[in-house]
Amino acid sequence: AAQGVWLGDRAVATVKPPSPLWIFGYGSLCWKPEFPHDEQIVGRITGWTRRFAQRSADHRGTPEAPGLVATIISDADLEQLGRRAPGAAASTCAGVAYRVGDADAADVLDGLDFREKGGYTRDL
Repeated sequence: AAQGVWLGDRAVATVKPPSPLWIFGYGSLCWKPEFPHDEQIVGRITGWTRRFAQRSADHRGTPEAPGLVATIISDADLEQLGRRAPGAAASTCAGVAYRVGDADAADVLDGLDFREKGGYTRDL
């Protein structure tokens, strides 16, 4: 669900998953994907940076004192926030990309919505 639209602890599926569906992991998904995939590739994405800049009560910390977890932030968003100089060299983020089979795509996204609840926005 683009823009982080949620119903309970799942993203609202407003679009059909693309084919092929690629999931990019930059944290625990690198070593513990826990979903079926047909291929995995170690690589980098350009225009994004990994930072411990997101608070989470369900992955680290408590509701009263959320802990920091890793997230990726686009260069464009950092520029809008005044945290990056316009025109600076593009950021890169290392991780693992997983190609998910069409038959598994909806279930994999549903599982990730639960695993990462409150921790990501699904952009398809």
